[in-house]
Amino acid sequence: MIIKENIKGIPPYVPGIKIEGKEKLSSNENPLGSSPKAIEAIKKIDSYSIYPDGSSLELRKAIANKHNLTPENIIVGNGSDEILMWPSLCLIKDGDNAVTGLNTFSEYTFSTLVTNGEIRKAPLIDGTFNKYESLKLVDDKTKIVYICNPNNPTGTFLPKDEILDFIHSIPSDKLVIVDEAYGEYGDDSFYSCIPEINNYPNLLILKTFSKIYGLASLRLGYAIGNIELISNLWRTKQPFNVNQAAQVAGLAALSDTEFVERSLKMNQEGKLYLYKELDRLGLDYYKTQANFICINVNRDSKEVYNSILEQGMTIRPCGSFGLPNFIRITIGTKKQMENFIKYLEHGIR
Repeated sequence: MIIKENIKGIPPYVPGIKIEGKEKLSSNENPLGSSPKAIEAIKKIDSYSIYPDGSSLELRKAIANKHNLTPENIIVGNGSDEILMWPSLCLIKDGDNAVTGLNTFSEYTFSTLVTNGEIRKAPLIDGTFNKYESLKLVDDKTKIVYICNPNNPTGTFLPKDEILDFIHSIPSDKLVIVDEAYGEYGDDSFYSCIPEINNYPNLLILKTFSKIYGLASLRLGYAIGNIELISNLWRTKQPFNVNQAAQVAGLAALSDTEFVERSLKMNQEGKLYLYKELDRLGLDYYKTQANFICINVNRDSKEVYNSILEQGMTIRPCGSFGLPNFIRITIGTKKQMENFIKYLEHGIR
């Protein structure tokens, strides 16, 4: 058995660690748990013996209604990770490449390498996607450009005029994927590119139920694009890829505005508290438009990670993102944030 060379070179994904008895703030999950409406909807399922709807039609209708689109503009996946594979399978051949940021979500690299493409990475500017350096990397072999907006792990974003200018600068034969997994947490200055899908046939937007709705373990995400683009992605989708519980939970979660509002309120309060305390400690950080914050601890982040772990909490050292002196912490409840600052202060002594 001979493993393909491109597969041998793919580093395994490094998830945020979960340890029994430790507070987990390492994976940008919702500290308030899951949408109560989603939980109640799942309880009403009385059988799992029949295959789920392979097209997730009712869920797609609800998503389309939320965004003033048609169901044909929507495709649903077993998490955004699965969806990220479909454009690569459609577009990337041996010798092709994709472009993204240097310090960003690793699955863009994975989906490119697994289809034997080359991944090109532009350095960020102050933790933000660098549109000018990214454009320099685009050539006739470029098939996909990935933008995480807001960016994971820095929480920064490109404002409306900049991201639209960038999308407009990309030739129409290259797909632009804007990953808005954390878009719900953005303030009034954040612009979702969903209204632009009919202006740019080469634009695909990714969204998830893992964060604001608290459904990470169900693995549920969706993509939005023009109808022709979405119809081609269907060709690479596995049958019955989204299970019944996920579809039912997602449909219910979309109407759970009270839970979303509570989550956003807690996130805003936690963010402001962290800004104040990090300023007091003299630590640099990126102002965030997400449900996490990326902090420069001015030393090997693994040292601080290990100290905080010993004290009772898991966070994310950002060496795997190419930021060895940074940690990323999920913004949690008031008590969790108070504990984190106490642990952090001890860890940087």
